[in-house]
Amino acid sequence: MLEVANLKKILPNGKELLKGVTFKIQKGEFVGVLGPSGAGKSLTLRCILGLTRAEKGTVRFRCPDGSCCNLDQAKGKEARNARRHVGVIFQGFNLVHRLSVLENVMVGRLGAISPLRSLIYGFTDKEAEEALKVLSKVGMQGFASRRAGSLSGGEKQRVAIARAMFQRPSIYLADEPISSLDPKNAKAIMKLLLPLAKETPVLGVFHQPEITRKYCTRVVAIRGGEVVYDGKPILATYSPKRYFKLILPMGGLTICVYAAAVLCEFDLGALTFGIVDGFSRLNIFFPPDWTVTMTMLNQSAITVLISMLATPIAVIISIGIGLAAASNVSSKLLRPFARVALGLERALPEIIVLIMLIKALDIRLFPAVIAIAIGSVGMLGKLLADAIEEVEERRLEALKASGASYWQVIRYTVIPDVLPSLIANSIFRFEVNIRAATVLGGVAGVGIGYELIRAIAVVDYQRATVAIMMIMVLVNLSERVSNFARGKILTKERL
Repeated sequence: MLEVANLKKILPNGKELLKGVTFKIQKGEFVGVLGPSGAGKSLTLRCILGLTRAEKGTVRFRCPDGSCCNLDQAKGKEARNARRHVGVIFQGFNLVHRLSVLENVMVGRLGAISPLRSLIYGFTDKEAEEALKVLSKVGMQGFASRRAGSLSGGEKQRVAIARAMFQRPSIYLADEPISSLDPKNAKAIMKLLLPLAKETPVLGVFHQPEITRKYCTRVVAIRGGEVVYDGKPILATYSPKRYFKLILPMGGLTICVYAAAVLCEFDLGALTFGIVDGFSRLNIFFPPDWTVTMTMLNQSAITVLISMLATPIAVIISIGIGLAAASNVSSKLLRPFARVALGLERALPEIIVLIMLIKALDIRLFPAVIAIAIGSVGMLGKLLADAIEEVEERRLEALKASGASYWQVIRYTVIPDVLPSLIANSIFRFEVNIRAATVLGGVAGVGIGYELIRAIAVVDYQRATVAIMMIMVLVNLSERVSNFARGKILTKERL
């Protein structure tokens, strides 16, 4: 079924992480890979699956149709087709927390369905029924509609096993499936894996010799990147070792703040005097000129419309550029250009863009929309790219390991994880854009900002007071709406 021959992984500095790892797995075997931390156990599994490329050696796998393929050398469609027959159970479960338990199980078969169908339609009712039957086999049928992120560690591992079972693999690869579980849950998971091995071979990585002695039919012991024992589990005795790194504390913030204050000529006495003097002159702004209220309301509406148009434009553009800028889903050639574009957008002040557009187009309202949209793309695109890069690589690998295509991985892993962040950031950016539209509208000669500038220019301070009050109400309302919407999203996220 699976033959690993002379597998070697060599770093650029010449250090060998794997030194000719060789073993075979036949039908009906439950093989445990045992060894201390850093021995190369998990690396061996990654090389077998092709997630990490080995410099030397072969990994030959016999598919159900009788054909053979080199898992470690296969690329593109060939690799995805081969991985459809390999069910992987990851150490960290690698579930998509925002998807339901049932959906997490069904994504195990993404490699077997067409990408177009999975992106547009999804899974059939028949597939959902089959997934429910698999969940019942692992005792999770009552959790089908629950969000995966709300499950305990033992429950998540059961779902991960169900996902691998739903894939209908020809072999199971289990990477430390019980390392993060308590003894009770670890025993339950091993009892689930044991009957699987009677029909489909299982290759599992473990730290505990007592587990391999009790459940495995054979042990492959690895130390220092090479196989030191291959035989019955009764002879394997290795004690796991754990290494921890110390985290150095960060300092120097106070010095930096003090240096900035000195360079900026900060003067507390002058600031205090200016504030007191400013309050003594507030009487010139009262009483407000209420006769201009309708004019100010109309101009406030224009300011809101500028933000309402600019924000969706920015969101749409930032989705594309965010995907292009994220290192874990974008190509190495495309990512630098996307990152440079985001940097330039953030570096170029919106007011400069506005002035250039007004001169070029000889109109006032639309340039304000475009200037705000460009400024928003710089922020939203950067935040989206960072959010995508924070998606755990093991979750992406879980779908890649099942043979899923690039866009299937984006649809079923990246989008569910980053969607709440994108919505919350977009709502916050709309709030920011209300303020930006006030300022840029004043420069462009439209909106409530322009009314404020014109009132102060003609020394009509009572009219300016009404404009200021409108701006304060506008900003306060947008902030309240923004906080309410983000609160709803975060509340739903925690459920």
